[in-house]
Amino acid sequence: MRIWLLLLLVSFSLYEGIAQRQESTRESEALASISISPATYPTARRDNTIVDDFGGTKVADPYRWLEDPDAPETRQFVSELNAISEPFLEKAPNRGNIRETWVPNIVSYTLV
Repeated sequence: MRIWLLLLLVSFSLYEGIAQRQESTRESEALASISISPATYPTARRDNTIVDDFGGTKVADPYRWLEDPDAPETRQFVSELNAISEPFLEKAPNRGNIRETWVPNIVSYTLV
């Protein structure tokens, strides 16, 4: 009798796990089908005047201006990117879970 009960519990657990995986797969497939045309993205300005010299090797850094997070141009560029990404991220099934687990850790890490 105990063996049958154990087998019944195991089979029910397996069924639940498979059902959850199938639902997760459907959600992942729906998210994977999202595509954004490259023409939608804002164009980042290239500043070809910035060139570093590393031991005689010249290395251009045309996007260095993006390193200043407080610059008005950087803020504008990030706002334009966020306007594209936020609608898709809001549809993510794990968005709430990420907010609950990751965001507090990021904030506490930056305070250290």
